[in-house]
Amino acid sequence: MHTVAHHLLQRIADAGVRHIFGVPGDYNLPFVDAIEAFPGLEWVGTANELDAAYAADAYARTAGLGVLVTTYGVGELSALNGVAGSAAESVPVLQITGAPAMRVITHGAPVHHSLLDGDHHRFSRIYSEVTCAHSVLTGDDVISEIDRVVSAILREKRPGYLALPLDRVGEEAEGSTAELDTRIASDPEQLQRFAEAVRKVLGSAERPVVLVDALASRYGLAEAAQELAAAGNLPLAAFIPGKGTVAESAPQFSGVYCGALSDEHVRTVVESADAAVTVGFAPADLTTGGFTHVLPGEGLIDLQAATARVGTTQFKGVAMADALAAVRTVVDERVAAGPPFALLPPRPEPKVAFPAASAPLQQDAFWARLGEFLQGGDTLVVDQGTPLYGALGTTLKHDVQLLVQPIWASIGYSLPALLGTQLAAPDRRGVLVVGDGSCQLTVQELGTIVSRGLTPIVFLVNNDGYSIERAVHHPTASYNDIAQWSWQDIPAAFGAGGKAKVARVTTHRELDAVLAECSAGTPRLTFVEVVLDAHDYPQLLGKLSAFLAKRPH
Repeated sequence: MHTVAHHLLQRIADAGVRHIFGVPGDYNLPFVDAIEAFPGLEWVGTANELDAAYAADAYARTAGLGVLVTTYGVGELSALNGVAGSAAESVPVLQITGAPAMRVITHGAPVHHSLLDGDHHRFSRIYSEVTCAHSVLTGDDVISEIDRVVSAILREKRPGYLALPLDRVGEEAEGSTAELDTRIASDPEQLQRFAEAVRKVLGSAERPVVLVDALASRYGLAEAAQELAAAGNLPLAAFIPGKGTVAESAPQFSGVYCGALSDEHVRTVVESADAAVTVGFAPADLTTGGFTHVLPGEGLIDLQAATARVGTTQFKGVAMADALAAVRTVVDERVAAGPPFALLPPRPEPKVAFPAASAPLQQDAFWARLGEFLQGGDTLVVDQGTPLYGALGTTLKHDVQLLVQPIWASIGYSLPALLGTQLAAPDRRGVLVVGDGSCQLTVQELGTIVSRGLTPIVFLVNNDGYSIERAVHHPTASYNDIAQWSWQDIPAAFGAGGKAKVARVTTHRELDAVLAECSAGTPRLTFVEVVLDAHDYPQLLGKLSAFLAKRPH
């Protein structure tokens, strides 16, 4: 029998999903049963719903779609912060809530997990604020509503929400064989006008630059953007959310651009450009150096999901893929006809002064060593705080992916995100750098990682609390202190026992020894406590704190 649950799960599986995250509850148990019975899908129980949302978010960034399942009320509201982060960062996640039975919803019965006011649409309305499409599946159009919501998620690269009443899970349903409406089609006339405007800008430009943001990766266009830069020998830079989406070893790559906080080389390259192609740029305060970014006015060619802009002229109904292809055509024409664009300025080699091997660890040297340690095929996951700003100053080798959440910037995101990306891409080695304060929020998912036999390398930065807050506001405030944990005992407490490698490093010699062992040994869960001074900040964070200190309050 083709049921409502079967149709929904088939759509999920067709999108490439193999794991569904969540926490069981009485309202979703029939649907969890359906998941476990569905071939090719695997239930991944997490310690709580927020962690499930974080894991699904990272899974989506890696595999193209993430799915989490919660129970009504208490479960879905627990996951809300994570889903909101997916909305802020344009990540395609489907949140499925197991809802009360149809008669309960229809008659407004005062059941548990509700506010006892008879309004069983209250929580779905909350989710309408952070999703591109949502539906409570109580009508006769349940199949078309499922298809509408899933299509919107895949098309718009943002979260969606379905509330599935528990008594509809096994209902017989007429399945649809139609393909989902996931493609953004371009208006031919608008696309042609856009191409003409691009030809006018790039025809006279001497120093164009290409910049990528995270949305380029969401639509699978980061590689095409890199190829565009290579075709014209144009400087290529990444905004903070776009770091790790293009090869930083490429000769065109100039660095990460974040306005006034950028290093001198990439800032000169970007801000001296007379034309800029920005792919998926979403400006935010923390990713633009407090909106200090400088891009050419009339020479700006900005590509978004379904619109494009040249200077002040907007072209609606132009898909990003088609717009990027049009820009590539113009660049190829310019290269073939000449004159060539200006020579690409060489990128200076980063210089890090390494302290003596016996000296206490320092942030910048730690990150330089980590950059050397990482290899192609690794996924580096970092949390908001000193790990994010350390990673941004590290040049990543080819095919090292970076997973960060710099816009929503919710501390605690990274450990569940490690779980999600490891399940989505099991052949990639996972490396996590998380601060002690952030780790205390979601450390429970280490137990899920252990139980599933995953073997990531976790660097726990122990710098006595919230060092990022110390950097930007009050270095000695007591509210930035946290409870001191015995971190060396944590892996065993979450089930690792003797299966994990556990280490504590305080000097550069000790760090080098651990990195060498990780490179040479058989993969296993490795948990390394990295002891750093509370007031030692990565270089970029130091610049940010100085900048914020000068801003008007």
